[in-house]
Formats: sequence, structure tokens, C-alpha cells
Amino acid sequence: MSKLELPEPPEVDGSDRRCEAVKRDGSPCRSWPITDERFCFFHAPEKASEREAAQRRGGRGNRAPLVTADAPDLALNDADDLDAFLTDMINRVRKGEMSCKTATTCAYLLTARQKVRNQANLEKRLAAMEEAMATRKRKELVFDFDGDPFDGGIG
Repeated sequence: MSKLELPEPPEVDGSDRRCEAVKRDGSPCRSWPITDERFCFFHAPEKASEREAAQRRGGRGNRAPLVTADAPDLALNDADDLDAFLTDMINRVRKGEMSCKTATTCAYLLTARQKVRNQANLEKRLAAMEEAMATRKRKELVFDFDGDPFDGGIG
């Protein structure tokens, strides 16, 4: 079956009836009508209130819960802070208080933040090691080859 073809009609009453409504673009609706009715759920005038309620529920379900502007910033300074945030986020997704999309975005941003922090820590460690090596090299220059303090060429 190609993407444009409709599935076979359901075996409700054995007919191949279609909704009698005409869409905005002038083409006929190709949906199956409600049993013993002329129109499908989307075009039946008597289903208008049910249809609107379903659209409202769908809209609310797709809306991502937002954090208010006055919410305090999170301190995500160490592994314990990150663990607490992730645990809270997991529980909020499970309870339906946070969308999976929002949680995925937060997890991605946490990962990016952690990579930046790891890079910064590596750079600090490397700078400290380089400074230690330079200090050691300067100390080695003060001594001549036999390990005695350099006497400036005297004696």
C-alpha cells in the first residue's frame, strides 16, 4: 500500500460508504462515517462539542510545562547536584509533570555542560602540570651535572 492509499474499510456494516462532507479545499472527505451516520467524527455537526473537547485535551497534552520566571536558578556545581536534578527530572516525567521532550533537552544540556566542565578541569590540570615541569626545570638549571649546587664556575 502506498502512503496515499487509505486502508481497507472496517467491517462494520459491510458498506464502503465515506463521509459526505466536502473539505475546505473542495475535495471529498475520505474518512469512514460514524456508524449509522452520514459524517465522520470530524464533520458530524452533533459531535462538535466532543470534537472541541478532544482538541483541547490534545492541545494541553502537547504543551510543555514551563518553569516560571521567578523560579530560582539551580546550583549544579557537583555530581550530587546533577544526580539530584536528574532524579527529580526522571520522577517528573514518570508522573506526567514534564514532557519527554523537555527532559531530553535538559539531559542534552546537562551533558554539554558536563563536557565543558570536564574540559575546563583538564585545562587547569594541564596548566598546573606545565607550571610544575617549568619550576622543576628551573631548579635543575641551578645544579651542575654532578648534582652539586652550581658554584658559578668557581673552584
